[in-house]
Amino acid sequence: MKLSVVINNYNYGRYLKQCIQSVLDQTQPFDEVIVVDDGSTDDSRELIAEFKDRITPILQPNGGQAAALNAGYNASSGDLVLFLDADDFLELTACAHILSAWRDNFAKLQYRLKVVDNDSVHIGELPMPSLPLPTGNALGTLITDGRYGSMPTSANVYRRTALEHIMPIPAEEFRISADLFINIKIVRHGELGAIEDTLGAYRVHGKNQFKTGSLITLDTQQLTNRVRSHFQRSQLVAEEAKRSGRDTPPSIYFSIPGWIDRIIAFRLNLQTPAGETATRTELKHDFHTSLEHKQRTSSLLKACAEITGSLLLYCPVWFIKLLGWLESVTPQAIKRIPYRLLGVAF
Repeated sequence: MKLSVVINNYNYGRYLKQCIQSVLDQTQPFDEVIVVDDGSTDDSRELIAEFKDRITPILQPNGGQAAALNAGYNASSGDLVLFLDADDFLELTACAHILSAWRDNFAKLQYRLKVVDNDSVHIGELPMPSLPLPTGNALGTLITDGRYGSMPTSANVYRRTALEHIMPIPAEEFRISADLFINIKIVRHGELGAIEDTLGAYRVHGKNQFKTGSLITLDTQQLTNRVRSHFQRSQLVAEEAKRSGRDTPPSIYFSIPGWIDRIIAFRLNLQTPAGETATRTELKHDFHTSLEHKQRTSSLLKACAEITGSLLLYCPVWFIKLLGWLESVTPQAIKRIPYRLLGVAF
């Protein structure tokens, strides 16, 4: 099997060299290394030039993450394709592990990531160690729950013949979170494989356009991006459900974290990507209906989520801001507790 890696970069010069070097230094080399620079204005292109013929560079005007992944995919030729964000990096045995674990029935293979900070200091795990990665046919779980435990961009390897059914990614709609489109569409075209080892690093820093790991955020741009992503996810899942004979409203497929983000955005008077004008009562009703739809979620967890949602809907805004501040100063290990209680780690 020929394995291609596509690195997508936009103004991540600070991390780009480490990312590329982690790919080139593999114990078993990748067959193809493509680096797409999506109109960076920092020193990224100078750094890319330093690697000369060890990589295939694609330098294009800024078009967003989907445009970068589309360009890299079109230039690649591997039987398997790994999309890698430039602020992340791989462990040096990643390629060898992937090729050893790959099976012909897979559409996608996932592996674990460690969470690191600006300086590559290890600060957490993704997902939590107690949560196994999903395997097998995930379409039923996706349609029932609206999610199946999909990992971020840098922790997925895809079979090219599966990608051919879904590429290209709509570029304007998915300027960020482009992996969301792939990870939802891919499950119809094969099974999931999993490597229960940590093969890469997911970096959390001050300039992430989208990041996981916090239950409450008051960062306006982060919150707007997250709510947009939740709307996109619910619409994509509803489309897949309809293809399977279920005509389900997209709002049913909002996750519990999605509802929390959506409610906080409502309380802060942020304009949602869908131009939503729902009232507080309507949001509460839709949240309750969505929880009732989650067949795999226990009654206790639903009750905890319902209490959390109601609290955020009706408490004073200053209390939400206090919760957001507490979240921002809380150590990562403690932040995981509400995720564990609500069963929404990933």
